[in-house]
Amino acid sequence: MTLKRKKKKSRVSKIIITTILSIILAFNAISYVNKKITPYLLDYASLETQKIANLIINKAITKQVITDNVEVDKLFTIVQDSSGNIQSIDFNSIVVNDILSSISDLIQDNLIAVEQGKIDIIKDSENIFSEYDKRKLKKGIIYEVPLLAYTGNTFLANIGPKIPVRLNLVGNVSSNIDTKIEPYGINNALLEILIHVEVSEQIILPIASKKITIDNDIPIAIKMIQGSVPRYYQNGITNSSPIFSLPLE
Repeated sequence: MTLKRKKKKSRVSKIIITTILSIILAFNAISYVNKKITPYLLDYASLETQKIANLIINKAITKQVITDNVEVDKLFTIVQDSSGNIQSIDFNSIVVNDILSSISDLIQDNLIAVEQGKIDIIKDSENIFSEYDKRKLKKGIIYEVPLLAYTGNTFLANIGPKIPVRLNLVGNVSSNIDTKIEPYGINNALLEILIHVEVSEQIILPIASKKITIDNDIPIAIKMIQGSVPRYYQNGITNSSPIFSLPLE
């Protein structure tokens, strides 16, 4: 009887020790993921988030500027002297603000649609998301990061589990007109017009999240100005969409 009790106690002790060791190993594994793998997964997800955001930004600017045939000359007010020489160039604030407002609103609406999985309401979504899985996008998943991608081994990355990536618009969409002006040829100047867009996004993984800012400069036109290089006044016209934030789940 005494021998049986000793064996029973020994078995119970082994079970307790095994359970404790399992918990310690699981805790160490989770700590390893947080310290080693999570930063890599977030960086990987950041690249994909920037990629899809830039697609939406480019499409919005193409729609509002190129497709709608915005006349470049209407973006500026040109002041000439009595001899017809250009003295200065300034923004036409009414026209520029109208364009920037439309761009900011369209980008915001499209990003929110992607967050909510409503990609069908985005115009020309088939072309924008041609390289993405539409079924996953409709669930709000913009990409799936291979858990073992950090190993650098293509074979392991393909057979390992994948972590879904979601995004959340946590700030406003701001846009402004930027320009570059430089001499061109003899007594001429080239004026390059760009639209600068800035978006704040929250990358959401099941195990972590990260806030990133996406900046993009997109040239929309180049105008040649005849005559000496004029003075140029950039008033820093900027337009922002209303701040919009979805609650994190």
